[in-house]
Amino acid sequence: MKRILSALKEKWPEYILEILVITIGILGAYALNSWNDQNKAKALEKEYVIRLIEDLAKDTSNFNIELKNTKIRFEESQLLYGIITAEKPIIPDTANFLLSIQTIGRTNRPIIHRDTFEDLISTGNANIITNKRIFNSTSSYYGNIAEEWFDEYIDRMWKGYLPKGIDALPLSPLLQVLFEEISVSFGNKEIIPVQLKVSDSEFKMILDKIRNSNEFEFETKNITRSHLLHISFLQRAKIDAEQLMKELSDYLKTL
Repeated sequence: MKRILSALKEKWPEYILEILVITIGILGAYALNSWNDQNKAKALEKEYVIRLIEDLAKDTSNFNIELKNTKIRFEESQLLYGIITAEKPIIPDTANFLLSIQTIGRTNRPIIHRDTFEDLISTGNANIITNKRIFNSTSSYYGNIAEEWFDEYIDRMWKGYLPKGIDALPLSPLLQVLFEEISVSFGNKEIIPVQLKVSDSEFKMILDKIRNSNEFEFETKNITRSHLLHISFLQRAKIDAEQLMKELSDYLKTL
């Protein structure tokens, strides 16, 4: 025992130094690991923010295309309704009038790019976005998109107006519109000026048919209203996407 105590007394500075070296080494390794983890988390957060901005840019582009087309459909719907309800309708452009019977019943559901946000949630990486205000804004954007309205809008077209519009025209012009539509890329689809032509007798038959149909008048009025509502939902979604994209872009500069 005395030998042990004597050895400890003589070598205690060495033992303390060894303990300090070991402790510093452990703390240094922990700090290095923590630093590496923080860098990885920061890089992953930056990657998610960049991907979210890219998704929002695609959403904004889709909203712009659909807004442009829906505004055209809204204007054409108003003109068509005016013709079918006028006492003495004036039709300056027969080809455009025939085309409008079809085009006002066409629509695309805007594609919402939510893959990045869903990946953020499903992988449990939601906490990787350290700015909770930014995360809440992103969550609100995807939660507030009028998905149900977009579905209802398309359903109203297909089940309400479109059957009446199809029934109004002979098969030949219907197929012409369809062939023109499928020749255009669906991702960038816009209303195109198809020049529909029918004989004078066919045109009179079409005009009499739609002007004497209470159902056609109602569906035309209903779809005009739906186009206007659709415009308002698209405008709101576009504004929300642009605002969030700006917030994320500003936040990215701080990362």
